[in-house]
Amino acid sequence: MRGAHHPESGLQDASPQDLRATLRSLQDAARQASAREQQEQARQAAARRLREAARFADMHAVAAPLLNKRMGQGKTAVLVRFSMPGVLRVLDPMTGRELARSEAGAPDKLAADFDPLAGLIGRDHA
Repeated sequence: MRGAHHPESGLQDASPQDLRATLRSLQDAARQASAREQQEQARQAAARRLREAARFADMHAVAAPLLNKRMGQGKTAVLVRFSMPGVLRVLDPMTGRELARSEAGAPDKLAADFDPLAGLIGRDHA
């Protein structure tokens, strides 16, 4: 059975059960919106913490590489150094010259700006 129509509000009279169901629905929607907002705030806080931790790690890991090992033997030996922000370097152990450098976070990918001839005697530097 339909209730009376209220022209000024565009609403019809509703039964108490309908009103309770509507109220529950609105409360559920408000709780879900609040939960989404809390989750987004928590994600933003976690992202902020991660940025702070990355800056902290960058400041302290520069002085001490995460890995610094000699690879190979004799004349073919090289120094392998892994440091923040995830850069792998291959160095000549005698001269310290950089023989290869990876992209940050991709230790098996050669850095786009790496110049293998940099530092060689007689090479013009731009």
